Amino acid sequence: MDSIKLIVPRNIVLRHGQHPELYGESIAELENGMVTDVYTDENGLLFTITNDNDLIEYLDRIPNTDNIITLSDSEIHLKTLMMTDLNTLHQWLSLSPFYRYDLLEDSKRITLEFISKANTLLSHLFIISKEHSLGTISYSIIDKVAVLDFCIYEHKDILDNELDLILKMIIEHLKSKYKILSIVSLVFDFDLRIAEAFNRCGFKKKRKPVVYPTITGHQASFEFEMKIK
Repeated sequence: MDSIKLIVPRNIVLRHGQHPELYGESIAELENGMVTDVYTDENGLLFTITNDNDLIEYLDRIPNTDNIITLSDSEIHLKTLMMTDLNTLHQWLSLSPFYRYDLLEDSKRITLEFISKANTLLSHLFIISKEHSLGTISYSIIDKVAVLDFCIYEHKDILDNELDLILKMIIEHLKSKYKILSIVSLVFDFDLRIAEAFNRCGFKKKRKPVVYPTITGHQASFEFEMKIK
């Protein structure tokens, strides 16, 4: 049987793993236990090319719908980051002192692939907004630990109590959706407002920093953890 191209809906992907080949993009583990290599098309959709009859039959039965989540309280809104947010996220990642997408070749394509794989059954990426977009917060579930990534790019437009509110909304969402034992996050040493928000919300800071190599040198971060009872 000839191989055919099929869309792989994000709402059946458990997690993405590294592709073993240089030309590959990702290996997706699906909800039913199957695995397949996936790629991102120009519209941000995931697809696979396969001649596996069982996989073809399974994917043919699954509607291609995204799991859109919205969390709101007062004026702060968290909503699933979509392809319509591509330009905003690309601009932020290009300005970030850690990510520095402005130094990468074909960075717009890299951002597209990042968004296409951000939302799975065990991970989610939200865009934070008030009157306009302010930043992102995301999580990934590894075993029974939720790993948070909290980034504010428009600091002048958000208050400290609103940072706390964002964390509290995510904590409650995680506790209601997953059976987790703890929530952890690495916060860059220069991101003092985010670190203070984690402190105010009951996270414990570990003393020893984690140091990453970067394009321009190195960057230190500290781990914050909250135990879930």
